[in-house]
Amino acid sequence: MPRKKKVELTIEERIAAVEAELEALAEQTKAKKKELKDLKAEQAEADKAKLIDAFIASGKSIEEAVSLLKPE
Repeated sequence: MPRKKKVELTIEERIAAVEAELEALAEQTKAKKKELKDLKAEQAEADKAKLIDAFIASGKSIEEAVSLLKPE
């Protein structure tokens, strides 16, 4: 049975394919950066809530809490 002839791409076609791949990767990078930014914001909000809960549970006044955190 004869083999199929391998299709050779021209240099221009290969360049276009690589450029298209780079563009797709740039879009994926942009999406991942946004996802990372959103996750960091979500983590910051969770940290704030945890800090507030710990403050409330301590029963300390705001002045006491600030004096504990403030460097002298």
